[in-house]
Amino acid sequence: AWSFSALRSDHPNSHATDLERVALREHSALSLQALNLAEQAQGMMFPVFDFERQRLAHGMFRHAISLDDKFFGGYAGASQTLVILGLFNPDKNASARQLREAAELAERAVELAPSNAWAIAANAQGLAGLHEYPAAIKRAQLALDLAPNDGHVLDLVGMAAILANDPELAAMASDPERTRNGPGRFGSRNVWGVSQLMLGKYENAIEAFSGAAAAGAPISAPSLLFQAVAHDQLGEKDKSEALLLEMRSTWPDFPAAFVVDVVFHDGTSLKREILRILEADQQ
Repeated sequence: AWSFSALRSDHPNSHATDLERVALREHSALSLQALNLAEQAQGMMFPVFDFERQRLAHGMFRHAISLDDKFFGGYAGASQTLVILGLFNPDKNASARQLREAAELAERAVELAPSNAWAIAANAQGLAGLHEYPAAIKRAQLALDLAPNDGHVLDLVGMAAILANDPELAAMASDPERTRNGPGRFGSRNVWGVSQLMLGKYENAIEAFSGAAAAGAPISAPSLLFQAVAHDQLGEKDKSEALLLEMRSTWPDFPAAFVVDVVFHDGTSLKREILRILEADQQ
């Protein structure tokens, strides 16, 4: 069976070269179509909180699986989108089912491509979604070592690290100085901003989120919330309140407390502070 072993982890990134595409085309037109579809969908992961976008990308990855069920990328991509949809699904039973399925999809990706960084990073994110944090961090670190400049792998590593409460690893993966390869949009600015917030480096967090528009990145409710938190922690209450007002007026239905509860671990001082700020804002 064709295993797409040509997408080797020793490449500069996990994306196929022109010669590999020729080889795939000679093997099967459907195999090449699956690869192209998965690479298009891979660049759609951000903004994370655009759930319709996540569903669209998930459907594309599922279609890639239907075109070639031996291609790891379809499973890795379907897993990474399903983790997001599962984590932020308010229906607890449906959320648990989605997260279990996401982990199974990532395991299948690793079975098909055991040394591929994208598959391993999706595996890490899936484990983090199931709260299996030590295993998630181990896999995330391995993915980072295998593909230190693959922008999409780095994003998955960063998200897994944030969910597993390892801001140092998230910061390493999202470092603005790191070279990134691959198609589509990367989420490194947002991952970096959250990692800096978790590390208490509030000026860095503000710079990351406030510079989103200038960098062509979308402004989102979470980016305004995290900026507000950073300003609050620096004692800049007026700026914090203005950002919260903008968030509430622009995205009145954004479930801020729910999102914070999903992303940050119970018992951390940052989570307590964010929930305090949100509660004070509603009074």
